[in-house]
Amino acid sequence: MADPPTSSRVADPRAGTGVGTDVDAGGGTVTALDERTGLDRSPAPLAPRRPLRSWQLASLLGLIAAVVTGAFSWVPSLWYDEGATVTATTRDVDALGVLVSRVDVVHALYYWLMHQWFDLVGYSAVALRVPSILAAGVAVALTVLLVERLATRRLAVITAVVLIAIPRFSWAGGEGRSYALGLALATLSTLLLVLAIESGRAEAGRRVLWTAFAVVTGLSIVLYLYLVLLLAAQAVAVVTLLAARRLAPRRAAPFALVTAAVLLATAPLLVVAESQKGQVGWIHPLDATTPHAVLVTQFFPKAAPFALIGGLAAVVGIALLLRAHRARPVLVAMTLATLVVPTLALLVATVVITPLYSPRYLTFSLPALAILIAVAIDALPRRAVRIVALLAVLALAAPPWVAQRMPEAKQHSDWSQVAAYVESESRELASEESTSPGTPVDAQAGVVWGGLREHPTSTSRVIAQSYPASFAGLDDINAAGPPRGLWQKNTRLTPDSLDGYRSVWYVVSNHSLTQDEKFTVFAEAGFALAQTEHFSRTDVYLFTRD
Repeated sequence: MADPPTSSRVADPRAGTGVGTDVDAGGGTVTALDERTGLDRSPAPLAPRRPLRSWQLASLLGLIAAVVTGAFSWVPSLWYDEGATVTATTRDVDALGVLVSRVDVVHALYYWLMHQWFDLVGYSAVALRVPSILAAGVAVALTVLLVERLATRRLAVITAVVLIAIPRFSWAGGEGRSYALGLALATLSTLLLVLAIESGRAEAGRRVLWTAFAVVTGLSIVLYLYLVLLLAAQAVAVVTLLAARRLAPRRAAPFALVTAAVLLATAPLLVVAESQKGQVGWIHPLDATTPHAVLVTQFFPKAAPFALIGGLAAVVGIALLLRAHRARPVLVAMTLATLVVPTLALLVATVVITPLYSPRYLTFSLPALAILIAVAIDALPRRAVRIVALLAVLALAAPPWVAQRMPEAKQHSDWSQVAAYVESESRELASEESTSPGTPVDAQAGVVWGGLREHPTSTSRVIAQSYPASFAGLDDINAAGPPRGLWQKNTRLTPDSLDGYRSVWYVVSNHSLTQDEKFTVFAEAGFALAQTEHFSRTDVYLFTRD
């Protein structure tokens, strides 16, 4: 029988502390005893760190996504598409209802939500983009929950980092349109479908999940019509899973019933949208530029190096997923279907029906691409190598991220610069006139709007609608009355239109065909050109008269 362990007292190297250490015969430290009291002074053992719960990790990564996406999102000027959001949502609810009955019914829910948002916080260019920033964060959080459910936590974290880095994601998060909200709802729809498919709950629990899936999917289609393509992708995934598992077709009955209910509920919207298809008349048929649009612009706008490396990584990810299809069949089916089916369907519809393909319309497929790239990174053999790969992804993402936050990042729009210039010069002009003894007491200042480059149905008035504070106090001289559609029209400018005005701004896109005509009217009314400022796409003129 072995002897019991003995201990000996050794002096603590901290002289004068009055603390000694008991050491067992084998040399292991047992306790640190106070010389005076004999009490144990050993530090308490460290409690093992508890890993973050799934929702905590998802929330953290979602918050990071919102911060990264929102940083400097206020710098770029608003542009034409965001101007459409502004002009629609800043009118009253009745007028908005009239608008969507004629055009843009596909954006009706988004416009209504943004109208409520502006009622709550007030309108500004910054407030316009905040919902998209928040939705981008939610989309990342939901993606983390989805991937962790279907695979591993490590893959979920890598996917989140990749998703945040993809240029189309940061673009959508800083855009005052419905793309980011659609992305969040699409991800939630897929998560609910996965939970419903894999649920081991009682019948009542499964019914709740299927009902939630139906509601979210229906709302997502109403918010963003192209999400009906996601439903098609989900159908392909479900059928693929049934075939792979050799299950009876009746197992797809819940999904089939939900799909039928969603399509029936959204059918009126689809019918009205078809009658308004002229709204997408600007989309061109497929041509020689389509491959670049699909392979680069769709997910990597103005980021060809990222598209090349990310595309190669995605191909590797596809190969790895297909090899692991038995272990993770749901992940494989959902990821590949979500990436391939919507794009393919839109391209086919563009050829067979009418041009419908636009690269940004497939924003909701982003998580699928991020998963494929993440799978390739996750397969790297060492942690250090995986970290280097993620750093490389972030390095590829940095140039487009910075470019998206330049003042003229959005279609070279210079609206914010125009608004700031007019506001500053108008204030200075008003100050000068207030101190001039010859200025009439009732002298007024106004603005005349010209055409908008590349958008013949609208006018440069959208600049004032986007930045109303900069044009406060200036009369809209050539407005044609309340708009019947999305854009307010101009009346014909005549010398009589300028009666009572001492100074008038003329804002027009450069290369406008109406420019010379307006100059003639100003001259006939006795105005002289006092100032000229040329921006990248807009010309600003100040006409004055005594």
